[in-house]
Amino acid sequence: MSKKFKRTIALICAVCLAAAVMCTFALAQGGTGANADAAYVNVPIYVDGLLACRGYMVKDTTYVTLESVCNAVDQSADVEWTEPAQTDAAKTDGTVGQQSASVTANVAGITVTYTAGAEYMQANGRYLYLPGGSRQIDGNQLFPVRALAKIFGLEVGWNSEKHAVDLSAENMKVLESGDTFYNADDVELMAHIIFAEAGNQPLTGMIGVGAVIMNRVASDRFPDTIKEVVYAPGQFDPVRNGSINLTPTDMAYAAAHLALEGCNTVGASLFFRNPGSSTGYLSDPTFLIKIQDHCFFA
Repeated sequence: MSKKFKRTIALICAVCLAAAVMCTFALAQGGTGANADAAYVNVPIYVDGLLACRGYMVKDTTYVTLESVCNAVDQSADVEWTEPAQTDAAKTDGTVGQQSASVTANVAGITVTYTAGAEYMQANGRYLYLPGGSRQIDGNQLFPVRALAKIFGLEVGWNSEKHAVDLSAENMKVLESGDTFYNADDVELMAHIIFAEAGNQPLTGMIGVGAVIMNRVASDRFPDTIKEVVYAPGQFDPVRNGSINLTPTDMAYAAAHLALEGCNTVGASLFFRNPGSSTGYLSDPTFLIKIQDHCFFA
């Protein structure tokens, strides 16, 4: 067996093992809501021309769970489970709170973590967006193939003849560490402005605020850095009223990381406002999308 073939098989195992760990974890928790048993089409998944597993296409996204593919390959993983635990603090209704279950897997030299119900996973300190979270189909828990492919630097393509997803390991490279990818000051400032502007909004809305910041940085109409955009005169109320100094939630930090990853839920938007409370004025606004309380404009 050639070294290249062994590396390819090992890579398949790494991807399989990561997804299988997530699948086993999620099965223990059960499916939830609209993500359970969605309408799907079966799609085969190939890695470097080798059939690796079956995928499930829901609308335009292919999800995967991989079973029993790594049984003949010398590849290992360390898995640490955190079961749901009751908190000491009681809720207002007198019941006791409960933490979400989570799982951590060490695969191919990096750490992959996922918390039940979350719309993102973490790998090597990086944040990967899972719009709508994971899915349950036929009793299996599934994750977007592109998210798993990004972890290991796999190129994703569509084979129209086979009606299949092709993953290429030719340029395999494990995801750069979050310690070097993110600028800590940018993360902190982004989390603060996101929380101050959209702390009561869903994750998609929080990401939308972060995307507006990033769109402005990229636009010739605004300054070139996150700090300059946020502190530009007359742009953000939290800067004027001091609420930017409030302590962000974990979700606000997650949204900040995801925005810095390039996640965008609002397209080319450069502005946003709450129609019910905002007195701001936009000159010739082009409405693009509304996410809960916020309208976003180009």
